[in-house]
Amino acid sequence: MEVFVPSRDDPEALALIARLKQLGLGGRDAAYLACIAPPAASDPSAHENYLSEFRFMVPPAQRAEAARLVGLERW
Repeated sequence: MEVFVPSRDDPEALALIARLKQLGLGGRDAAYLACIAPPAASDPSAHENYLSEFRFMVPPAQRAEAARLVGLERW
């Protein structure tokens, strides 16, 4: 899996990646969730795929906080 960070100098993206890593995510998973906008709910297939990836990457105990950080309303 390749993850493209919009800018290696973007302090907001770097801070979000660091916070997600503090929740127990690996570096690639944290970068992916920090840099990929969740798909719109109007595309159910893409949205469900993203949620499936989110659930796989984020430990259950940290999902509420990770969802809040990346802007997911339901996970």
